[in-house]
Parts: sequence; structure tokens; C-alpha cells
Amino acid sequence: MGMHRTSPTRVVVGFVVAALTATSLLVSAPSAAATPVASTSSPGQQASSAAAFVDSIGVNVHLHYTDTIYDRYNDIIKPRLLELGVKNLRDGIFTDPAASASSTYYQRLRDLAQSGMKFNLISSMQTPRGQATDFNKLADVVAWSGGNNAVRTLEGVNEPDAQKVSDWAARTRTVQEQLASTVRSTPTLNGIGIIGPSLTKTESTRALDDLSGLSDYGNIHNYPSDRNPETQGWGPNGYGSLLWNLNYIARPVTAQRPVISTETGYYNSPTSDSGVSRTAAATYIPRLLLGSYDAGIRRAFLYELADQKANPNDKEANFGLLDSTGKPKESFKALQGLIHLLSDPQGANFQPGRLDYSLATQARDIQTSLLQKSDGTFFLAVWRAAPVWDVNADREVQVPAAPLHVTLPEGSSARAVHELGQDGLMRTRSLSGPQADLQVGPTVQLVEIGTSAPQPTTPTPGSSSS
Repeated sequence: MGMHRTSPTRVVVGFVVAALTATSLLVSAPSAAATPVASTSSPGQQASSAAAFVDSIGVNVHLHYTDTIYDRYNDIIKPRLLELGVKNLRDGIFTDPAASASSTYYQRLRDLAQSGMKFNLISSMQTPRGQATDFNKLADVVAWSGGNNAVRTLEGVNEPDAQKVSDWAARTRTVQEQLASTVRSTPTLNGIGIIGPSLTKTESTRALDDLSGLSDYGNIHNYPSDRNPETQGWGPNGYGSLLWNLNYIARPVTAQRPVISTETGYYNSPTSDSGVSRTAAATYIPRLLLGSYDAGIRRAFLYELADQKANPNDKEANFGLLDSTGKPKESFKALQGLIHLLSDPQGANFQPGRLDYSLATQARDIQTSLLQKSDGTFFLAVWRAAPVWDVNADREVQVPAAPLHVTLPEGSSARAVHELGQDGLMRTRSLSGPQADLQVGPTVQLVEIGTSAPQPTTPTPGSSSS
């Protein structure tokens, strides 16, 4: 038995993007520079926890869809999730009369919880297409999903202003009130975070007004369209940038609450408006996640794990890290390599330190992110924040590599550089000494930096060494 649902047509509007700001370090040269320009972080740049970054990564799934690849749970979906290494999943709350602990959907959630997966589950309002969440069953839903150790967050209504319901704002507020009241008054739900609803238009924030008292987190759907993740926007007031999304979507509804991006990513339907190629997505997604984390986004859920249909002309069917047969795309491989390289099972409570280093380059668009594992190893991620997709011609753009010289402090040594390719594979090259010369292109490279042991981190699945 179980809930047998088919996949609805999904509404995706209001594409926005994460602009890499906050603690990221941008190294640029004056327009007339004739020699490399050095930028020094002193007494050091503060690193972020590698474990915390990995824990900030999530992916949307649809484990209840029976007419897509998601119904191939045992032989495709679960094995691919375990290969990928992601620990945070986003899916729905289902409280219809047929829902129970023995429902196929909740059996799957409990099974994934046994493998260490954590969940964000979405509430619903009443619409012509679906029922509202019955919050009298919320404690049961959490228990059916593996308990409050498995369910990290519960979310308000998904894109209510795009569901063609005239009184959507009143219904959305009612759902958020019921969600907050139930979570805060039920002992077995203690510790579960409450995420506000996701909106698609700025005018919707005025209709909904302030929900900060009913939310622990704000919510954004920051789709970069076919732009590079570092875009500063492509409309009024920086429309399309993370700053725009925070200021005009999240803040009016949840004030200064920390923000979770419950949907972000790229779709691989270049013939459709705003799509990019698979290799462009593989280049962009690691940059998108690193930049979102450095900009303070608490968790970013990529949309989505798998393509829903084998239709290259349907953008809604091509958001997946897997194709519609379950085969990994280049973006899956890139994310897998990033997660496996930076995973740090002992790093949950680790407080990272600082690293005093300098960079010299004539490139204007070098972007960095500094991470540290609990064993003391630093990883300096570097890339050119340049577009690899021409949004007007709908074709790939070749970005030349730029020389970058890295100087490390006394007692530190570059052990290796791990470079993600456009094919998604990670290639490792050994380094040694306190300096490194790199050729940096649009794909992410991670310089592994230690203080003693000369051996680089073991190459990740699907990677190669040279």
C-alpha cells in the first residue's frame, strides 16, 4: 500500500541567482596593471568549516511520484543518493486519509534516514489540485519519516503565489500559523526548524506581510536562469542577484531571519528559454553552492535529483543531476567529487581557523572560498567568475585560463590541487612547498594546504591523479 501520486506540472518563475559576496575574496587588477597584482589577507582570512559547507548542500526529490524515475527507488534513486553523498533532502508532507507509517513514501523516508539522510518537508494549502496539510497528523508524519532526528526543518507553502488561488495570501498565512503553533506546542517536534513560504514575485510580499514571528528561517528560490552564479542581476534593482532576492523576497516576509534556499539550480534544455548545457551546469553548480554558503545561506537545495521525462525541449523535465534513466550527468559527478573531497565526518563541532596567504594575478574575476577540515587541512577553492554560456546566442563560451600565484605562510605547504573538469570529473595533481602557480579557468579548483603531511587527500570516486 502507499500513496500513488503522479507528477504535476511545476511552476518555475522569478529566476534569481546567488551573487558571491560575503566572505569570498575577489582579487582584481587595476586597468593599467603591467605586473601581477598581489592581494594579501592579513592576519589571515577566516576559513569556513568544510563539514558545515557539505552539510549546507541539499537536493530536492519526489519520492512519491509513481510515473517518473523516482519510482525506481531501490535500484536507482537510493543507490544514486548514496553515491552522491548529499545528506539533506526536500520533499512533501502528505496527510491524506491513505497516509500512514506503512505508506510507500514514508517507508522510503525512514529507509533513507537509516542511511543518515535528513529531511525538509513542505506544507500545503488547499488548492484545486491538492489538499491542505492536516496539522493534527504532523507529529505522526515526523515519526513516520524517522523522527525529529531525521526531520530537520518543516516548511511553509511552496510558491503559493503561483498556484492560481485568489486568496492565496490568507491561506498561506493560516498554514504558517498552524505549522508554527503545532511545532512549538508539540514536545516530539522540539528542535525542528520552521521555514517560511517561498514566493515568486515582489508584489506577493506586500500581500503576505511579515511572518518572521512564525518562522525560524526565510525562504528563497534563487534560480540563476542561464546566467553564471556570480551575476549581479539582469533587471531593475539588481533583479536576479542574491542581494535582490534577499532584499525583495526574503526580508519583507521574514525580516532578518537566516535564509534557506529551498530551490536553486539549472536546467539542461538549451532550446528552451534560460536553459544551459549539461557541461555549463557542471561548471556552475559547485560555484553556486560555494558562493551561496559564503554569502550566508544556511542550506541550499538543488532542484532536483533526477529529470522527470525524456524530453529535451521541456525545461520542467530537465533540472536533474541524473537524466530520466537515472544515469549521472556531469553536474552529478562534479557535486559528488566536491562532497567527497570536503566531507569531514569528525568535523561537526570543529571551529576553523585562519590562513594568511596572498594571491597574485592580472585577472579581474578570480573568486575564492576558504574551507578547513577538522584535521587542520585547508582547501582554497579558486575559479574565474566568468560565464561559460552565452545567454543571447544560447551556446557555450570558452573561458581562457588565467595565471594565479599563491603564496602561503611559513609552516604551510600546498599538497595538491584538485580540479573539477567540465565533464564533472575531479583530477588531482600533486604540489609541494609554500607557493603554487595555477592556471585558473571557470571550473573550481581546490588547493589542498597542510602544515606537515605531504600526501594529498585520496582522490574521490570518478577522479584521476597525475
